[in-house]
Amino acid sequence: MFTELNELKGLIVNDISLYFGVEYVKELADKLPLACMVPQQEVRTWSSQVGSHCVLLPCEEQPDKLFSIQPFVKRGMLELGIQPYECAYLTTDSETIPEAIQLRVGTILSPNTAPPNHWVPDFLVGSKSELNDVISRDNMGYFAESLAVHTPSPVKGCGFSPRIPERMVGWPIEVIALGRYFTVEDQRSQKHALSRRIIDSKRTERQDALFGRMLESVVEYRMKQQKIDYVTRVPPRPGQPDRLLRFLNKMKADYIPLVKPEILECVTGYPSQKNMSAIERWQNVAGKFVSRSHLAGKHVVLFDDVMTVGATLGECSRALLSAGCSRVTAVVLGITQRRILPYADQFIHCQDANCKGRLVLRFRANDASAFWGCENWRHTGCKCSMPYIVGWRKLNELNTVDIYEDITDIEF
Repeated sequence: MFTELNELKGLIVNDISLYFGVEYVKELADKLPLACMVPQQEVRTWSSQVGSHCVLLPCEEQPDKLFSIQPFVKRGMLELGIQPYECAYLTTDSETIPEAIQLRVGTILSPNTAPPNHWVPDFLVGSKSELNDVISRDNMGYFAESLAVHTPSPVKGCGFSPRIPERMVGWPIEVIALGRYFTVEDQRSQKHALSRRIIDSKRTERQDALFGRMLESVVEYRMKQQKIDYVTRVPPRPGQPDRLLRFLNKMKADYIPLVKPEILECVTGYPSQKNMSAIERWQNVAGKFVSRSHLAGKHVVLFDDVMTVGATLGECSRALLSAGCSRVTAVVLGITQRRILPYADQFIHCQDANCKGRLVLRFRANDASAFWGCENWRHTGCKCSMPYIVGWRKLNELNTVDIYEDITDIEF
């Protein structure tokens, strides 16, 4: 789902000449307003063919792609008369995604190529029909992110395949990511239901059933493609609670016999990896996991909640493969995203005139549904609250940019 977008009222398109034909641009323009970046030398051609259907943003062709796309996106929003929370940026170039994220617009990468792990766009689309589904909201985005919001209802969603360097493991590892994870230092975290649920699961057990449903769906999907022999998790450090096993045990009864925590163990503790570099993370977990089981020819699904560089998953996979596994499929709820946005002090004020608190994302004890509640409720008893979607939209509406800034250098 779009993290920053309330309603899609306009699309800024990069690489139009690489991916879109004239007829599809016209078809797309019938669905919503378009502003398209076009190489300077192709402006006349595109203007004669689609000029009445979309706004053209001429840009100098630069093979090294070092120029900033932000002035063009801002100009597109100005021409279309929309704000960031009403706009999405569509591109074939994953390297421009971070700049678009800084502008707080929605992001779509097409065709569906593997993006860098740490700046995954809101949507990955592999075809024009999939893009149409995004525009019509028939595509809900990444499975875990959608289910984290729409907990009472069945949700259709997808995953993506982040990369773990094969050179670090010795074997290729398949990874299925069900969403993104934003750290608390990232402004997006405060309204991102999946990220907050993962944090909440470290303190309470109210997310267990939901995460069990997510894993159950992946196991069911994967079993249609290939037999699964065992399902396990990244084991805890010695003496620590087995939090991830709780989620596995919440899958439906048909899959519980597959759950085998004993096939993988952590033999020694290791320091927190939070502030370590990628190389330091791999060194930190090297040799910490073993499998003493006979797994010859087995296909094991390995679960973790969050993947950052893949060191823990990679080392656990190495242990399973060394024990004879023929295949390891790693599944994670979220991939840690790099903090691209500067932290802004944006919040929703409590609606009680006598309370000076803020509304924060919380989860109900009875059904774990998300809502916004006053931060002072424990201290003052303030019961002010707001439905999750309403508060999410209010926060997004605080995302505005000076669309006149940095556009004076664009020649038209």
